[in-house]
Amino acid sequence: MNLLANIRIKTRLRLSFGAIIGVFILSSALIVYNTFVYRKTIRSMIENSQPKFQLMNLTLEKLILAELTISSKVSTIDSLLSEEEYEKIKTLLEEIKKSNVTFREFPLEENELENLKILEDGIKNFAQYAETIHILGKDNRRQEAQILYVRGVNPLSASLRKTVKTLIEFEASNSRKNEDAAESQLTFSLYMICVLSLLSLVAGILFSRSIIRSVMFPLRKAIHFASEIQNGNLNNRIQIDRLDEMGELLEFLKKMEVSLREIIVEARISVENSEKASKEFYKVSKEFISTSETQANDSQKVADHIDHLSTLVEANTSVILTSAEHLRNLEKEIQKNLSSLINVTESLNSLALQARESSDTALKGQEKVDGIQKSFLEVKRTVQKINESLVKIGDISTRTNMLALNAAIEAARAGDHGRGFSVVADEISQLAEHTMKNTREITDLIEFTRSSIESGDGEMNQFSDFFTIIQENASNMARFSMRLLEDMRTQEAGLNVCSRKMYEIASNITDLEHSSLENKSAYSSIKQSIQDLSQGANLISSGSQEISSGAKRIDEQSGKVKRLMEKFSI
Repeated sequence: MNLLANIRIKTRLRLSFGAIIGVFILSSALIVYNTFVYRKTIRSMIENSQPKFQLMNLTLEKLILAELTISSKVSTIDSLLSEEEYEKIKTLLEEIKKSNVTFREFPLEENELENLKILEDGIKNFAQYAETIHILGKDNRRQEAQILYVRGVNPLSASLRKTVKTLIEFEASNSRKNEDAAESQLTFSLYMICVLSLLSLVAGILFSRSIIRSVMFPLRKAIHFASEIQNGNLNNRIQIDRLDEMGELLEFLKKMEVSLREIIVEARISVENSEKASKEFYKVSKEFISTSETQANDSQKVADHIDHLSTLVEANTSVILTSAEHLRNLEKEIQKNLSSLINVTESLNSLALQARESSDTALKGQEKVDGIQKSFLEVKRTVQKINESLVKIGDISTRTNMLALNAAIEAARAGDHGRGFSVVADEISQLAEHTMKNTREITDLIEFTRSSIESGDGEMNQFSDFFTIIQENASNMARFSMRLLEDMRTQEAGLNVCSRKMYEIASNITDLEHSSLENKSAYSSIKQSIQDLSQGANLISSGSQEISSGAKRIDEQSGKVKRLMEKFSI
């Protein structure tokens, strides 16, 4: 299993865009750091190197001016170093000393301190030489003054100029080193920015590709699986090797397929039971009709015999005996009808039980359909969550595009140093646009999946309606069966009463001559019972016709459901 498949899509998006934003922040921090270092170097050059340059240049100029003042007077035979010129030289030397004191206030290295010490000592000697030359000039000892200038002032001045130039060159060297170090640091930072940007671009491409593949491949698999279910193929198997949102979607689809297969199996069993029950109902209704017609005919015959017997009972006792024999035969017929009625009652009771079982089976099928509809609802919720995640992806891509635009603007402000960063910003912008495009494609695929699920939900509603119709028909059939069962039991009770009365008439047939009046009332009671029996037979006949029509309706509904079931292959 791929390790990325265990990471949720939202987490992967956060990691990818977090890495990109982190690289942007790190690159910006490097730019700020290098800008700070560069500014610090420039400020150090402005605050330290330039004042040092100015001080050393002024020192060199003042030293040359003092030497020129002395040499111009000493080299001329008729000229003397006046007080004013001497004070000027002293002033120049004092200014050089002040410059040295100011120079010491800056951060100095050991080499600079040594040269500065040599310079200060040389300035002291130069001041002494100038004072001695001034005194020799006053004493008119010009030759000695010239010798002192040639042997002392001139070499010392050359040495001091060399020391000042050494300090100037050393400071220039330090300035160049600092500038080179700043340039090197800036170049290194630019290289690091380019490398980090390239790494972020590669990471963004890899993460984007991983996210697109983790969404597209399972989504295509889910669409193919849903299309197979829509076409009626329930033998399709889907392999789930993910633990993210798409894995949950595939798991819901798999559970939906299993539940749908169970519903189809239960529905087929229910349809087969309904067909068997409808055929049994139809057969029993035919038996009911035949039995009720036979019973009605027999009742009519008995009524005719009773009428004929009542008219002849007083006329001829022998006819009564013959009628008694007929009554015994009629009792046998009633016993046969009673036995047949008991068998029909048992069949009707079994039929009522089958109707209840069909109703329970239809109710279970309805519950399974409700479970499938709940699974569809869960799938719809998962698709809605994925759609919300895609909306967030679009927002993040838009923000990334704006961030890349701001980075490009900052790179343009940086000039040549930000040119490489501008290229990376353009790549990031293109990556954001590519991500937005893929997000729209994924949204379209999810919309297609949602429409397929709604189509399957419609078919589940049809299943629910069919199971409701089957349950209602089975319930109606059960009610008809119970009502007919009660009528049959009433008829059975009537036949039992009639049989007992027939037995009483047959056993007391010898006393008919003495109790003809009582027999008339008994005949009337028997006639009334036979009429009740005839009415019961008519009720049974009408109930049997209702059962027959109900069985036909159940058979028609079973045929419709069976044709609908044939659409699915299990």
